[in-house]
Amino acid sequence: MVRPIAWRQMWGPPRLDADDINDQLERDGIVTRIRRGVICSCVDSETRSPDENCPVCDAWGLIYADADDLAIRVLWIGNAPETKLHERLGTYEPGAYTVTWSSLYPLGHGALFIHPMETNVIPNELLRRGETDPEGGNLERLRYRFPIRVEMVRTMQQIYVEGVDWRLNGQYVEWIDGGDAPDAGALYGVRYGHRSTYIIEEDLPHLREDGVENRVAYTCRVKKFASVYRQGGDWLGHG
Repeated sequence: MVRPIAWRQMWGPPRLDADDINDQLERDGIVTRIRRGVICSCVDSETRSPDENCPVCDAWGLIYADADDLAIRVLWIGNAPETKLHERLGTYEPGAYTVTWSSLYPLGHGALFIHPMETNVIPNELLRRGETDPEGGNLERLRYRFPIRVEMVRTMQQIYVEGVDWRLNGQYVEWIDGGDAPDAGALYGVRYGHRSTYIIEEDLPHLREDGVENRVAYTCRVKKFASVYRQGGDWLGHG
């Protein structure tokens, strides 16, 4: 489910201004957080498959470091013919956008675009109380890197109260001493919202020249990260 959004603030013009792309970016682009992925050393150079037991990338094949993140203006262009219908209905669940950004920032396969307005809701992500990896690292974490809010934490028997029983620390659910908590090893569900994430997967960026000398920008289509899964030899990063 995607929350209703303010269309006129989110959508750029239906096409690129071939006369001056950079001015259009400055005028209509939205400052967007971009995560640049680095291929993990566990990825096999021939099959392009990650090690399913890799503790570094969690078997996604790409590593995202906060220090590599960008915050730049991006022109988001969606399926323009359908915008009026979805605006009237108050909801929209896009599968892809065309994004354009300055050629000062080359990006490639696996780059993640964090949509600055669009919110996606995960209705019931299951976590296990006290779960750790073989090195003892905490695995009680939400899948998505930028949660906006947690609406509910519950088991079949009980709903737990934020600030009394638990708190959210980044992606991690932390249980508060003195509060209620599931038994060690028990599964519990988390309903939360996060900024929708899109990934450069199939279409690689290409340069677009405009009518002003030496001004170019990158353009490509991005796919919603929630609908992308590892299959066969594909490798993707975890957002």
